[in-house]
Amino acid sequence: MYEIKIGYLLAYDYEMMKISLPLVYQYADKIVLSLDKNRKTYKGNSFEIPTAFFNWLKQIDTKNIITVYEDDFAKPDLSPMECEVRQRRMTAGQLGTGGWHLQIDVDEYFVDFGKFIAQLRRFEKMLKPNEYVTVFANWITLFKQINEGYLYTIFNKGYELCHIATNNPDYEYGRACKNQNALLADNFILHDSWARDENQLKLKLKNWSHSNDFDSDQFFSFWQSINVKNYHTFTNFHPLNSSLWKSLALLKGKTIPEILSDANLQLESKIKPWKTALRNMKGGGKILSLLKLNS
Repeated sequence: MYEIKIGYLLAYDYEMMKISLPLVYQYADKIVLSLDKNRKTYKGNSFEIPTAFFNWLKQIDTKNIITVYEDDFAKPDLSPMECEVRQRRMTAGQLGTGGWHLQIDVDEYFVDFGKFIAQLRRFEKMLKPNEYVTVFANWITLFKQINEGYLYTIFNKGYELCHIATNNPDYEYGRACKNQNALLADNFILHDSWARDENQLKLKLKNWSHSNDFDSDQFFSFWQSINVKNYHTFTNFHPLNSSLWKSLALLKGKTIPEILSDANLQLESKIKPWKTALRNMKGGGKILSLLKLNS
């Protein structure tokens, strides 16, 4: 079986790893957390990570498989996205060749990671010698926390897909890799990208790899205006390609563990495994399109 190798890019939102990492730890063979040695973001801003966090890592690492890798990842001559890709490639180098490489962001929470690993094991049996693949999972983006729960984005067609695993981490843009076949998994990942408090969200918008790609101040004002009374009225609001997010919906729960349970009930039950299997067959996507079953 392929080893399960997991990389995290660690920065100012390190606290979110306390939710993300325990969801995947027991299934991993090797984990590398990469961290800028000067504690700089891609935009050159400073951040700090307290000693208490590293103490927590030691406590959770009962298998002794976690490595903290520090290097100079904030390069002023590179764009934020170029910095990200460089860090991902360097992190993959620390994980070593071979196996399944997963790079999971600290704000990504697998609904059922064990089920995803079982999916990877099935894919292993399908692979031809020297075949390179990227495995996609279904991404549910958490957009805002309100008293009633968490608002999440509805993709324009089916579910939003994210690159999450590969057997050849040749990253080119974010986690997208060059010249690889695509395999689709049934599994869901909650992406806690926007459902932060105002200060945390401002910090992210000023420092993440998309900080040069849109007017973050304007979009932040839009985000502030959303509440339980009006969220259902907003359509086509993705900051980079408006039509990608067609609306908002609600997952009930006060905490992430609560909404993970709700997501499992609301979302996993909607996936049709036979559709996913057909998409992973050559020409299967075209068949679904002809049958108008591709959403």
